[in-house]
Amino acid sequence: MSNIILLDDDIQLRGLFALVLEEAGHTVITASNSKDIIDLVTENKADLIITDLVMPEHEGIEGIFAVQRGIPTPIPIIAMSAYREYLRIVESVVAAVLLKPLQAKSLVETVDEVLRKTR
Repeated sequence: MSNIILLDDDIQLRGLFALVLEEAGHTVITASNSKDIIDLVTENKADLIITDLVMPEHEGIEGIFAVQRGIPTPIPIIAMSAYREYLRIVESVVAAVLLKPLQAKSLVETVDEVLRKTR
């Protein structure tokens, strides 16, 4: 189906979200921060990026702007955070935002909707 890069510092959430997306037919590559986002996107021919915004070492917001500056072909990004104010910062530059905590069903529906719009 689609190659998805999933970035979240919470290992349990990252594992759960990856499992749910894989069960929905996607290939998921995970990382705990956005430090190596350009390499991940390029090496894995990513169709979509899902990123938490607040992570240690390298924030999701930094990753979003790195992708937008460093990847010639636009890749849709879904931003997620437990902090509504951070989502407001990026909502105009990403394909969708998700407020945590979120249901697995909401994640899959949002992914499917974003991918449908970008194909």
